[in-house]
Amino acid sequence: MTAQINAQGESKNQLSLDEPVVCDCGFIDEDNNVWSDVWYADYGTYKSNLQYDRNYVVMDYTVNAKHNNTIDRVFVPSNVKLSQTDGITLSVQKDAQGRYTSAAVGTKRSDFLYGTYRARMKTSNVDGTVAAFFFYRNDTSEIDMESLSRVKDPFKTYFAIQPQIYEKDGSASPLTNEKHGLDFNPTEKDFHEYRFDWLPNSVKFYIDGSFVREMTTNVPDSPGRILLNHWTDGNPFFSGGPPTENAELRVSHLNMFFNSSEATQPPSCSKSETPCSISGKS
Repeated sequence: MTAQINAQGESKNQLSLDEPVVCDCGFIDEDNNVWSDVWYADYGTYKSNLQYDRNYVVMDYTVNAKHNNTIDRVFVPSNVKLSQTDGITLSVQKDAQGRYTSAAVGTKRSDFLYGTYRARMKTSNVDGTVAAFFFYRNDTSEIDMESLSRVKDPFKTYFAIQPQIYEKDGSASPLTNEKHGLDFNPTEKDFHEYRFDWLPNSVKFYIDGSFVREMTTNVPDSPGRILLNHWTDGNPFFSGGPPTENAELRVSHLNMFFNSSEATQPPSCSKSETPCSISGKS
């Protein structure tokens, strides 16, 4: 399957199915949660130009430097590219004016509510960037999965819920933040699945289909967008860098099974009797 489809298997963009699968009763995960809608994108076969695609927003904005030892985060559309070999590539690079530029792309629709959200990614091996897959409504309603390219031995993925809670010493509380060590190199040949399951009272984080951590504090309760970005601000205490050469984050798939905040009725179940299983790695 490619592009975006709804629970009835109907296309909201370009849909290519050799053998259409009808899931008009929704989708059930390994915890028996049932989700009514689906967004399935295989970027290796995706034919649309993301710059003009009605389903996506390719970002063009600047976040001003917050400290004297950091730089602006400059997101430019030209740093987001799509190919059948690499999927979506989000680049961090120095432009002709000497600026360090970053990349971001997100869903145009903002009705994503509870669901299971999964991205297959290959992160950069060039130090000095942050790769992120996340839900965003505003700065106090956010779910993050981030990888810092300078953090190696072991490589780590950072899980967080915004707003974060901080300890008295200023460190991030484990209630809303975790640095999870990986037992593989996320920059090498294979793509790996980064996943969060957002429920009314918790967020569960997974790597390659394996459960890692659950958080139950400050869980968002309003709809928003799903985004991918790759950036640097030169912060020596976080992103590091800026990178000394071009850095690339690659995304092969974005698979999301969810409930839309705009839904007015449950799945019809007119063509199938039970939900389609989406247990484990998608």
